[in-house]
Amino acid sequence: MATLYVMRHAKSRWDEEGVDDVGRGLSPRGVADAPLIGRHVRERGAHVELVVTSHATRAYATAAIVAEQLGGTRLVVDERLYLCSPDVAAQVVREHGAGVASMMIVGHNPAWTQLLAEWAGEYIDNLPTAAVACIESSAVHLSQFTSSNNRLQWIVRPKHLR
Repeated sequence: MATLYVMRHAKSRWDEEGVDDVGRGLSPRGVADAPLIGRHVRERGAHVELVVTSHATRAYATAAIVAEQLGGTRLVVDERLYLCSPDVAAQVVREHGAGVASMMIVGHNPAWTQLLAEWAGEYIDNLPTAAVACIESSAVHLSQFTSSNNRLQWIVRPKHLR
């Protein structure tokens, strides 16, 4: 069984004049929430082999903080995760998933909420910032990942850990 962790970037700043959407960084709350979630995932016994993130500043910053909390997990940037569809996200997972049984993807809504409904077969109203969902897949490695035969194991939100 392979495990996919789907994480939405932590809370971002909206007060930086002249910064485009890709360049927005984390807010103070986002900076506090990202390590909180990373520690929680580690304490649940997760062994995340790879973190793949969008290139947007807020997503990359979230992923870097979480990867550090997970013990220095390898971090890869894939620009296709920025505002992508669930199909593109699945393709990214498969392409980076050769020999990988446990991966985290860090990206953006609305795609993350949509893909959880498609991939886990459960309706989720909204995946909030810095929340992470754990999906168990019937695939041996994530290169074999499909949007079916998966099961949502848990979702954790930062407000549950504060």
